[in-house]
Amino acid sequence: KNEDIYSNPKLHVSLFNSKWKQAQLKVLCSIKGNHYPYFASEMQHKLKPKESLKKHSQIVTPISKNKSKDKKVEKLKLQLQERDKTIQTLNTRLHNTESALHQRISELQRVAQVVQNNAKYLAKVEEHLQAIISRNNHTSKLEEKEQFPLDAHLLVRLVSPLTQSLENS
Repeated sequence: KNEDIYSNPKLHVSLFNSKWKQAQLKVLCSIKGNHYPYFASEMQHKLKPKESLKKHSQIVTPISKNKSKDKKVEKLKLQLQERDKTIQTLNTRLHNTESALHQRISELQRVAQVVQNNAKYLAKVEEHLQAIISRNNHTSKLEEKEQFPLDAHLLVRLVSPLTQSLENS
């Protein structure tokens, strides 16, 4: 058969044209989702060379459109990656802020404990001062003048631990 094809140019051209049409039909069938043998038998008489070229050019056109879509997809992927990085950075900042707040809360709780202890101490000092005042009310004015410097000295000794604990906190 090869000798016949090469010796007869018309036969060679017609065979080439039929194979070209079959290839075009296969492409069209794959695009439309049809099975080739059934679709080929239906479309064989409908295809003309000019129409087949139009169909072929339509097949090539969406590929070039896909490149622009691919670029858009890549651009969107980059934007998503940037957003993911931003979200990760914000999550890190949030975690750091939360840990700093917990640390600050624990410090404030320690200060509150010191203040509460000082309030208890002041209540004891107040009771002691009330006892001194009631005792001084029962003594004479002369005795009161003599005891007052001692009571003031006692008051300074009682209050000094309180002021030191406030300074430390």
